[in-house]
Amino acid sequence: AGEAFRNCAFLTKVSLPDTLVTINYWAFDSCGGLQTIALPASLRTIGQCAFAWTNLKNLSIPEGVETIGVEAFSGLGELYTLSLPATLKTIGERAFGDSYIQTVTFNGDAPAIAEYAFENVTATCYYPVKNATWTEDVMQSFGGTVTWVAYEGELPDEPTDPNVPTSGACGDNL
Repeated sequence: AGEAFRNCAFLTKVSLPDTLVTINYWAFDSCGGLQTIALPASLRTIGQCAFAWTNLKNLSIPEGVETIGVEAFSGLGELYTLSLPATLKTIGERAFGDSYIQTVTFNGDAPAIAEYAFENVTATCYYPVKNATWTEDVMQSFGGTVTWVAYEGELPDEPTDPNVPTSGACGDNL
């Protein structure tokens, strides 16, 4: 259900059932202690604000996920790299806004990306070089400072920025 664990400050880890298809709106919003979650292979939709203002440190979005909702991962202060599945079709408005994500890897066709999906984010986004869906029209800044880099095969080592803070409190405007 929507808002199932919203504002549960002491929630640090979650295990979800293998049959889960949708994580509803605000399910874990503002759970400042949430650092770890394993998303099941059955997952198709991550709803609006599902993990906004959490402190996820590790996140693997499984193949099969097609939709990342509005502000689904906004305000993440601990997650620096993210790989998006080839099955992804839609990224909502401010989905990663105000987060500290530095590196995003796209692994398939270009999804529909909302105008401000990366608002206030400075990141390098990697996309498959031999994929015709990745056009200049797709590769925009989306409200942030996004550098687009084509890749083939293995990605280079991901840089880390020692000037980026590694912690924040739930609700901080990171």
